[in-house]
Amino acid sequence: MSDTIERSIEKPGGIRPLKNRTAFRALGVIAFLLVLFLVLTAVSHVVTSTEDYKCYQWIRGFYREPKDSLDVVFLGSSVTYSEMNPMFIWDEEGISSWNFTTPGQQLELAEYMIREGIKRQPNAVYVVSLNTLDNEFPDAFLHYVTDYMPMSQNKVNMIDRYLELQAMDPENAPAEGTATSSKKWQFLFPVFFYHTRWDSLQSWDFNYRMDGFKSSSYYNLYLNGQEDITEDWKIYDAQKDLSDRTEDTLQRLLTLIEEKNVKVLFIVYPRAEPQTMAEQYNTLTSYLTGLGYDVLDLRDHVEDIGINLSSDFFNKKHGNIHG
Repeated sequence: MSDTIERSIEKPGGIRPLKNRTAFRALGVIAFLLVLFLVLTAVSHVVTSTEDYKCYQWIRGFYREPKDSLDVVFLGSSVTYSEMNPMFIWDEEGISSWNFTTPGQQLELAEYMIREGIKRQPNAVYVVSLNTLDNEFPDAFLHYVTDYMPMSQNKVNMIDRYLELQAMDPENAPAEGTATSSKKWQFLFPVFFYHTRWDSLQSWDFNYRMDGFKSSSYYNLYLNGQEDITEDWKIYDAQKDLSDRTEDTLQRLLTLIEEKNVKVLFIVYPRAEPQTMAEQYNTLTSYLTGLGYDVLDLRDHVEDIGINLSSDFFNKKHGNIHG
């Protein structure tokens, strides 16, 4: 019987060898998974929440810029994109920059944002905001970043780290019995999170476009909001110990900067902060300066810049277009 099988294999149209059938099936599985991945990615793009459409402009738009074309990449939360306007910077100084920013973007994400950034802009100066110490870890803050970021190992690592930190945060820890690994899928493929939006989709959900503002802010509060923060503006000279979480974050970030030889400027934006937060900034600036890093504490240069505390902010923590 075995001789018959062997002879039939040698003839055209004979029985296909087992190893060939296994390879064919493996290719079929790979092709299916690839198609499934592409479908999930496309559908996720359509149903992604439009609640913060500007994140699409700032994150997805970053990947549309030509490689090695930016002089500066800003990282951080809303304080960054309300203080730094790339179009003004280009018009007045001829410096090309980008707000690779999202609402609530924690200092813990800077490590991964830099890893992502240097893939396309390895020679840019990365300006890292220190104003997001001890931020909480709600799901929304991670969605703002990952919903518009291409799939990569760095993205997966960012999600894993975020969920790890979230699990340690009593304000946002997963419900008891919820596996962290199961939450991971909603960030890898947002369709699992936004699938209930089907009945509210609009025509432009199917045709996202860049707005042409090169990551500059133009939302209503930024353009029209105005609040006098003079009474809330206070300067504190003391220093306060950093949390273990912040110290660990700094160590990871500085290790990356040294390993990849990244050009970095740390920055503290002017805002009316509680005393505890302001004193932690003092500790950070002193520590980083002592290590030889460039740190720009704009709280010390409000008068030099010409910031008007009565008109250049739209609330205590965010500047407006005038500032």
